[in-house]
Amino acid sequence: MVGLAALLLLPLTLAAAPGARASDPLRILVYGDSITQGSTGDYTWRYFLDRHLRDAGVPFDLVGPRRGLHHLPEGADDDLDYAEPGFDTDHAAVWGQKLTAPVADLGDLAADHTPDVVIALIGLNDLVWNHVTPEALAERWRAEVAEVRAASPAADVVLVQVPQTWYADVPAYNAELVALSAELDGPAARVVTTALPDFDRRTDTWDGTHPTASGDLKIAEAVEAALYLAGVAPPAGMTPVVQNGPRTASSLTAEAGVGQVSLSWHDVPGVTTEWLERRDVSSGGAWDRYPLDFPAGTTSWTAAAVDGHRWEFRLRPAKGTAVSADVTSPVVSVVPGPPPAPSTAAPVVGPPLGPVGPVRARSPRRDRVRTSAPAVPTATGYRLLVAPVRSCRRHPRASAFRPAGHDRRSPSATVRARARALWVRWYAVRDGVAGPLAAASSACTRVR
Repeated sequence: MVGLAALLLLPLTLAAAPGARASDPLRILVYGDSITQGSTGDYTWRYFLDRHLRDAGVPFDLVGPRRGLHHLPEGADDDLDYAEPGFDTDHAAVWGQKLTAPVADLGDLAADHTPDVVIALIGLNDLVWNHVTPEALAERWRAEVAEVRAASPAADVVLVQVPQTWYADVPAYNAELVALSAELDGPAARVVTTALPDFDRRTDTWDGTHPTASGDLKIAEAVEAALYLAGVAPPAGMTPVVQNGPRTASSLTAEAGVGQVSLSWHDVPGVTTEWLERRDVSSGGAWDRYPLDFPAGTTSWTAAAVDGHRWEFRLRPAKGTAVSADVTSPVVSVVPGPPPAPSTAAPVVGPPLGPVGPVRARSPRRDRVRTSAPAVPTATGYRLLVAPVRSCRRHPRASAFRPAGHDRRSPSATVRARARALWVRWYAVRDGVAGPLAAASSACTRVR
């Protein structure tokens, strides 16, 4: 295969498919799995490919039977909540699709949509879930290319290397794709393989598999270079600057109380977690992250706050590990404190609320953890937080704990745990405000 540096020295002639007019748009069928389809709130690498071709002045038409993303969390495949919906969203990618067990047969798709170019990024599900060997996948590709050519003889095929090379057999599969393209490539109908993007698992995926905006951009750039090699598109121009994390923030409202602030918000499509940030403006404090993160479905919280001080709060959206650095909710400002006292009597303040402890936790049966603690005087409720871990050797960070349902009347609960071990943490609550923590307020147990 010709190196990309050498390609930049070659003259480019954009070839039209036989029988097509030069003015006809280039019909491109994008085929794949979740990496290509994307999920709620994503750009997808299809967007960046569309943007490149459009900016380069290439007449094109992305074709396929689908338009939507995979919806989180329900799982439907007709979600149109793209980060940027203003592009040609037609495609033939399906969440969970496998080359060896396709939802849509590639040969049938080629017959139905008569593409000039087929771009395919698929195979990871076959390797990881069905344990198909790289060699068997290459043989399947040989048959698939033959079916594409039978349906659309002049169609070029771009085989996209799987960028998640930390999965077993992916490097070997990518090597098979490179060898296969060299074998099947021809002057009348090209078969080319993309270069392997420099993919960073931490920044280019939001869950260890599915790409963030920076990951989508890297895939698109590799595809653009392969289209240049095939002679159907000009080389990529300047790389756009992208930000990872959700592009839309929730609204946030705040209501002052005595020693507390009640916050509420709404779920945003594609946001899996909300970070709550706060600062004490009266004391000149800087923004800091609240010690709890709030998963999708949690839309309210009551936070303790010093009376008479002006507090500011904001939410920062995240999708998995991709946290928005440049997007937050509008800031809300509030001053907690008691309402004007009735003229007949001053408000009655109870004794300070103490911490819960000692907390006990055990796993009586498979996937279940039972936890309890002594009651705290003057508490009106109890709040349970949990953190799944690999072992109990290390105490997790505060941000790892998640609310386990609504507040309870007593510090006793049985929760489901699909982890090797589970940390539990109890807060005493009075009038909706959580009390302090102590070392004995948390405990960990191995899960059966």
